[in-house]
Amino acid sequence: MKKKIETSKNMLRYTKCSLSDIALTLGFPSQSYWTQVFRKLEGTTPAKYRKFNL
Repeated sequence: MKKKIETSKNMLRYTKCSLSDIALTLGFPSQSYWTQVFRKLEGTTPAKYRKFNL
């Protein structure tokens, strides 16, 4: 799971893919589930991570 989150962090930083596209590309069943896992491991949401890591 941590590998998927690391990959998603790179996608958030270096692509313009939508959040839902990233979640589905990485095999998460939904954007909301990916957001929950991301927040639990990173302490922030994917949207906030992208905003502050551009």
